[in-house]
Amino acid sequence: MEQAAGRAQLQPQAAEHLTVSLAEVDRSAGSLVGGKGANLGELARSGFPVPDSFILTTHAYALAARAARVDPADPAAAAERLRTSPVPEAIAAAARKAYAALGSGRVAVRSSATAGAVDPDHYAVETATRKVVQRAPAGKGAVLSDGELLAVAELGDRVERHFGAPQDIQFALDRDRQVWLVQSRPITTLYPLPGGAPDPERELRVYFSANVFQGYFEPLTPMGIQFFRLLGTAISGMFGASIDDAAAGPRILKEAGMRIFVDVTPIVRDPVGRPAFVGMTSMGEARSSIVLTRLASDARLPLASRSRLQSVRAIGGALMRAGVQAAALRLMRSPDNTRERYVREMEAFARIDLPRDATASQRLDALERLILTASPRMFPRLIWTIGPAMLSFGLAGRLLHGNLVAPSTDPGWTPLFLTAGALVMEMGGMMSHGAVVAREYGIPAVVGVAGATEQITTGRRVTVDGSAGTVVLEAEPEDPEDSAGS
Repeated sequence: MEQAAGRAQLQPQAAEHLTVSLAEVDRSAGSLVGGKGANLGELARSGFPVPDSFILTTHAYALAARAARVDPADPAAAAERLRTSPVPEAIAAAARKAYAALGSGRVAVRSSATAGAVDPDHYAVETATRKVVQRAPAGKGAVLSDGELLAVAELGDRVERHFGAPQDIQFALDRDRQVWLVQSRPITTLYPLPGGAPDPERELRVYFSANVFQGYFEPLTPMGIQFFRLLGTAISGMFGASIDDAAAGPRILKEAGMRIFVDVTPIVRDPVGRPAFVGMTSMGEARSSIVLTRLASDARLPLASRSRLQSVRAIGGALMRAGVQAAALRLMRSPDNTRERYVREMEAFARIDLPRDATASQRLDALERLILTASPRMFPRLIWTIGPAMLSFGLAGRLLHGNLVAPSTDPGWTPLFLTAGALVMEMGGMMSHGAVVAREYGIPAVVGVAGATEQITTGRRVTVDGSAGTVVLEAEPEDPEDSAGS
């Protein structure tokens, strides 16, 4: 009786609860069919090309989980139990019935519970101009024609407009090369756009991430964001820009997702600023440089209608107002005394006179005044300190034992540089935290090496050439036992 009662508990109240036709589903049915199923049902009901389908519901999953005796407190063992346990007959019968309703022909089974490594083709389509701007087939030839690529891209645009958000779509082609949607889900890993950003189809803006430039990807605290707003106000005012609200910062400084971005659209559209900025990022953040190079061909970012001479005059005037030329002349006139003079001047700029019993509010006010007043005086001097540091990026040539390989670094990693022979970093550039600290410790560094932490394993010997910007994996020693056996 106990066994019979146990089996009775595995039966659903009604077989139709185990499957549901996609035609009966919309986006509100997520709790029954999951997010992907609900989105596909919504698209099918809205006239998009979605194959006739049925879905095993969450009731079916719960029934299978109970039959496999899945323990909710042990999720690691759940997948193995579900894979190795037989499908309950109630679920199998419901699936056969739903399959027969489709006509019992050839079908494709799609499951979010399975995953496999693929080497896909890569294409980039500019839908505004209907052009294929990038092709990178993984195999011997392209799988899709240009016409099919445009059809898929336009279909993806329609799906995004329907849901009002960027979508990760998957599609399939039948034997007649008809495109069918088999997945649409929101892309949740995108950073939010800054507030007030225009529609990119009407006006494309380029936002440069200050966090990525520094190799620091974590969110900034509100106080950290406010520091950059005040610093931006000080630097912008130094170049002659008018700032309405010092605390809000210049209009080019944006915050999104608790990260700092700079609207560099005017620079990207300037005939002198564009190549200069691409060159700077190639040394300071190599991956951004690649993106900027590709953006140069975007029809929505044409060069401004001004000559190079006008741009040079504008840039030179801004630098002159900031006092950069005057600082350069002083440096050339007495280079031997520059360091000592800079130290004295910056110590004087940064001095804050506060009573010992100053309140927290008074200290914060004093810090704000310091940022707003000292930064414009320090900047012309710092630019002639940073410049040589950037040029010396590749001069470290010696190798010590033990290298530091990391996705990126932040101040918490600094003690590890004391014993590191070299630095290899997946992200960042010349001015990122890791590169700057590596220069200070005199160790070679190569940054922007995609996949470094996957390809360089602990104990693997590598040669890091900071001058050439190369990382060479040395051949692994042959196993003596393998040699003896062969």
